[in-house]
Amino acid sequence: MVFILLLFITGGIFASFIYVVLEEKEFDFKFLIRRSKCNQCSASICTIALIPILGFLFSRGKCRKCHEPIPFTYFYNELLLSIIFILPILVYIQFRDFNLYYLLMIFLVPLAIYDAIYFKIPNFLLSVLLITGLYLTNFNYINLFDDLVIILLIHFIYYLFQNQIGYGDIKLLCVLTLITPTLMFSFIVLLSYIVGGFYVIIVELIKTTNYRKLPYVPFIVTSTILTFISYDDLTTIYFGGFL
Repeated sequence: MVFILLLFITGGIFASFIYVVLEEKEFDFKFLIRRSKCNQCSASICTIALIPILGFLFSRGKCRKCHEPIPFTYFYNELLLSIIFILPILVYIQFRDFNLYYLLMIFLVPLAIYDAIYFKIPNFLLSVLLITGLYLTNFNYINLFDDLVIILLIHFIYYLFQNQIGYGDIKLLCVLTLITPTLMFSFIVLLSYIVGGFYVIIVELIKTTNYRKLPYVPFIVTSTILTFISYDDLTTIYFGGFL
C-alpha cells in the first residue's frame, strides 16, 4: 500500500514538473532552481500548494495572494498521470518494459494536455524525450532500415496532408519510432487513429462543439497505454492467431 502511494505521488510530481516546463515561453536552466510562481501576479507559491493534487485542493484552485483561479489543467494533469503511474499494479501490462512505459507516460501525458490547449509540441521536450529514451532503452529498439523507412513514409504522408496534420505530430512520431520497437510503434499509430475515429463519431453524435482541428497527442497517449496492456494479444492478431 505504501509503495502504491509513493508511486501515485511520484506520478503527480513528474506531471507537475513537466507541465510547468511546457508552459515556459523561453526555457532555460535557471527554471530548474527558481521557485514556482503564480502566472498572474508572479508571487512565489507556498510549499504546501506545491504538493501534487493536494496543493490544488488546499489552495481551492486559487492563488493565495491575488486570488486568481489556477488553471484546472494542473490538477487534471497531476491526477491523470498519478493514476497512470499505478496502472501497472492494477492491470496486467503485457509489454513488460516498465522503463519505457514510465518514460513515455511522463512525457506524453502532460504533452497531450498541452497539445489539447495550445496545439503545439515544443521541440526541446521532443529532444529530451529522444535523448532520454535512447539512453534508457540502450538503443535496443533502433532498427536503422525500418526506422528510416517509417520516417520517410511519415514525411511523405505529411507532404500529402500537410493541411490536416501538424508537423509537431510528425516529429513526435519520428521520436517514438526510434525509442520503441517497430511492431509496437505500428500498433500505437494504428490504435491512435481508431481512438481518434471513435472520438470524432462521439463528437458528431453529441454536437456540443464545432472543431476545425484535433490534437493528436491525446490519441497517441491512449493508444500507447492500450498497446502496453494488450501487446501480446495484438501481436497474436497481427500474425493471424485469431484464425
